[in-house]
Amino acid sequence: MNKCSQNQQQQKPSGTEYDCPICKDTGVVKIKEGAEIKGNKKHKNGEWWYTPIYGDCQCVTRSRMDRIFKESMIPDEFKEAQFTNFRREFQWQRDMYQKITDYLRYFESIKDSKNNSFGFIAVFGEQNIRNLQTMADKAKAKAEHNNFGIGKTHLQIAAAKYLLNKGNSVLVVSDAVLMDELTQAKMLNDSGERLRQLLNGVEHVDVLVWDDIGKAKPSEAKESLYYQIVDYRYRSRKPIIFSSNEDEATLAERIGFATADRLIKGMAHHRCYAIEGPSQRGKSNFDVPDYRMKKG
Repeated sequence: MNKCSQNQQQQKPSGTEYDCPICKDTGVVKIKEGAEIKGNKKHKNGEWWYTPIYGDCQCVTRSRMDRIFKESMIPDEFKEAQFTNFRREFQWQRDMYQKITDYLRYFESIKDSKNNSFGFIAVFGEQNIRNLQTMADKAKAKAEHNNFGIGKTHLQIAAAKYLLNKGNSVLVVSDAVLMDELTQAKMLNDSGERLRQLLNGVEHVDVLVWDDIGKAKPSEAKESLYYQIVDYRYRSRKPIIFSSNEDEATLAERIGFATADRLIKGMAHHRCYAIEGPSQRGKSNFDVPDYRMKKG
């Protein structure tokens, strides 16, 4: 929150049409009258007077949200993702929707606990499919255990927007992009400044939305970074909403067993769901999908 006085605000001339009529494009609104703030008083001309407290207008939050999504590198197809436009023709879609909206319904009561996170993972991980010997086996496993295009990212982005509108700071990251940026920053000869800036963002934001965790090519350096981020947020009781195309076992292989255990068994205990079903990209409403979902 910002503390400032009214005479610090630069307003447009009288009669000007404002983009935000609430704050008149200053980005600041009065959130509390000075008299309500205990001890916030000064002596002026022999009288006590109170300094009003100002804070960010809702238009600043919207602007910040737009900037976050622009910088998050989320694919364009999800820019308009909302709960209202998530397809719920079939039971498996309704169940995914119900699980994450139930989580958001109780978010305020659990966000400061160690068990405050949420995840969608695969029943049969992408790494397992990749390890199969023949193309025929891979194609069969992919058809039977598909985890792509089933709505995980759509629901994550909708959740991020909901939490932003509730006043939380939220950062949306794509795993491959994030880990590449972190590892490159770690190699820079800049006294670690860039790395500290990146880690500060993912560690301290109120809610971290982590899309496709485990997607980046594994390495010892990345495993260390995964643990550092997850462990910090676990100890600080800061939620992670995550998705992965890996199952519990293959995700542990890619991000580290200690990290996966802390994330799935600790932070998202009873709120991590293994899901699979046909991709809905390009599907018509008449394509009835198979459905599988279990609690992780």
